[in-house]
Amino acid sequence: MAFSRLLVPSLALALSSACASTAEPDLLPPPFTADQIRAASPAGKTLHFRVTDGAGERTTGLRFVECDAEGAVIETWVLSEDGEETERRRSPKVSWAELRDHARFDPTRAVRKRARLVISRRPFDGWLYTVLGDDGLVTHFYFAVDRPGPPVRMEQKRNRERILLQELVEGP
Repeated sequence: MAFSRLLVPSLALALSSACASTAEPDLLPPPFTADQIRAASPAGKTLHFRVTDGAGERTTGLRFVECDAEGAVIETWVLSEDGEETERRRSPKVSWAELRDHARFDPTRAVRKRARLVISRRPFDGWLYTVLGDDGLVTHFYFAVDRPGPPVRMEQKRNRERILLQELVEGP
C-alpha cells in the first residue's frame, strides 16, 4: 500500500482506508486483472483528474514513466493555475498485481455492481464499488470497463456530505 500514498493525493486517502489486503480470502473481484492493467498502461500513458475537496479545485496528473512485464514507475503531480506541473512525485516500482489489488475490497464493507456514468458528457459503462469506511465515510469508485486502470470517478462522503470528488478529465 505504500504506493497508494504516491497516487493522486485524494485517491491515496481512499485506498489507504478502504483497501483490503491481498492475503485475505473472499474479497470482491477487482474490475481488471493485472494483465489488463499492464496492457492498457504503456510508458507515457498520462491521465488528468479534476479534484474537488475542502482545499478547493485542482487538476492532478498521473503518468506511467517506466513499464515492463513486472510493473511500473509512476509519476504524479498537481497542475498550477498556469498549467505548470508542481508537487511532482515518482513512485518506486510497483507491480501490476499491486495496482490491481487497490480495487480489492472486503465484501462485508463493500458492494460491487454494474453502473453507467457520464462525466463531461462522456458515457462510461463499468463497475461501481461502494465502500464503507470508519466514522460515516462512504467511498464510491467508478471503474470504466474499457479503461483498465484507476477509477474514472471517485467520490467520498462523510455522513452524506461530499468531502471529495475526483473525476477523469483527460486521458486515453
